[in-house]
Amino acid sequence: MKRTGKRFRPGSADSQYDVIIIGSGIGSLVCAALLALRNRRVCVLEQHYTTGGLTQTFERAGYEWDIGVNAIGGVLRSTDQLRRLFDMVSSGRLQWTALPDNEDQVYINDQHYSLPAGREALRSNLKAYFPLEHKAIDRYISMVDDLAGRTRQLYAWQALRKPYAAVAELWRRVGLPAWAWQTTAEVMNSLTGNQMLASVLTSRWGNYGLPPAQSAFLMHALAVSHFFSGRACPQGGGWAIADSIIPTIEAAGGDVFTYAKVNAITLNGRKAVGVVVDSSEQIRAPIIISGAGLLPTLQLLPRSEFLQNSLFSRLGHLKLSTGHLALFIGLKGDAQTLGLSQQTYWLSPSPRHDENLAAFDKDPGAPLPLTHITFPSSRAVSWPDQYPGRSTAQVLVPARCEWFDNWAQTTWNQRGDGYDQLKSVFTDRLLSQLLKVRPDLEAALDFSELSTPLSTRHFLNNIQGEMFGLAHTPARFRESVLHPQTPVSNLYLTGSDVVTAGLGGAARAGMLTASVVLGLESLAHLSVLRF
Repeated sequence: MKRTGKRFRPGSADSQYDVIIIGSGIGSLVCAALLALRNRRVCVLEQHYTTGGLTQTFERAGYEWDIGVNAIGGVLRSTDQLRRLFDMVSSGRLQWTALPDNEDQVYINDQHYSLPAGREALRSNLKAYFPLEHKAIDRYISMVDDLAGRTRQLYAWQALRKPYAAVAELWRRVGLPAWAWQTTAEVMNSLTGNQMLASVLTSRWGNYGLPPAQSAFLMHALAVSHFFSGRACPQGGGWAIADSIIPTIEAAGGDVFTYAKVNAITLNGRKAVGVVVDSSEQIRAPIIISGAGLLPTLQLLPRSEFLQNSLFSRLGHLKLSTGHLALFIGLKGDAQTLGLSQQTYWLSPSPRHDENLAAFDKDPGAPLPLTHITFPSSRAVSWPDQYPGRSTAQVLVPARCEWFDNWAQTTWNQRGDGYDQLKSVFTDRLLSQLLKVRPDLEAALDFSELSTPLSTRHFLNNIQGEMFGLAHTPARFRESVLHPQTPVSNLYLTGSDVVTAGLGGAARAGMLTASVVLGLESLAHLSVLRF
């Protein structure tokens, strides 16, 4: 395991910092680094044994996997906002490798479609597959471009302190087209009556966790446009992102601790003044920021009448995202020998994504509703030198967290035979999906390990093992409480719940939260990002 951060021990932290940040996901680290660049001493507290959230890397049996980072858009050009942001917070230490094999391979039942990352290449392929749907395809790409071009309008309200944010939020609601607030399915139905075209366009819904009838088209469009400028992976693997940012935080006198579980946020009246770590140690700061997610953050607060009225009572319509199963596979043989590509595979049993998921939710023995397959080792430049003669694959499918409730109170890696048997069943099913597209890899199979929503909950300390925090429904994007500034004075939020799922969304949330905390000071500090 490549670990980042330093282990928290009693007395190792100062009693007072300028800012305390709960959690060390990318939103937290980006926010901490931006504040550090303005001479704030920041203390980042991570309950896990390494930092980085879903950018962590782990090793087993002589193999290595990134748990969440496979490909990232918007970082190849030095002029891209996301690239400029990472260059700033890492002081240029974080480097990227372009992925030239920029095509997703989509299998819907027995039909195969190749979807390139670039806008015009995607348009060309879609028109070749659906020659009678040129108008719908052009309109679809235009709508995606439209929303992607409104980034300032989408997020400006979250970069401003209240009450100014309310004016910007109203501008956002009125100024965005009506279809921005519709579900993905509603938009698809308005574009085309061709079920297969609609299915292909929405076939990668696993990137944000909801099928078309449930997901916001706003989320779908942002996910699709994210890769229009190509894809890249961080040199050294996902762990290098945190490793490159932490020195920026430490250079300003800050600390990034692991094994530092925050048990409570300390309030003085309606003002946050500190946190309690490991049930006893008090650390104080005039600014508290949580990157742990909205609902996990609320669990750290007392259930006062004020909080009940201002926060808790407003969240009943917001849902948590789905959980997932992830199978990490080790293969004997290098990428060239095995013929592994940098492509991503998406498998669906039929064109009706919502029906596929509903059937699987009802019966876990039903066909897997969506399968995501990658070969991570083929994307890592240094892999052949570090792990000669070996390769990796990764298979992900959505899964209901409730299926694992019987073992919710057990300890990781000690959950018992029943749990292991259930994992074995799912392992076989996910392996069969891999072999469906690459049957020749069966002889190369060497190792596999399955993670479940309980694994996600254990390592990320979220509510029930959800993959994307709050579900990306239209209701989520209408909710004004998803703002960095909370009703609790001096308590702020960051991370994907503030913006959207994915590394890009979480990183932008870190920027937005820093903007709100710094106020007028942020105008000069963040102007280089041209937000």
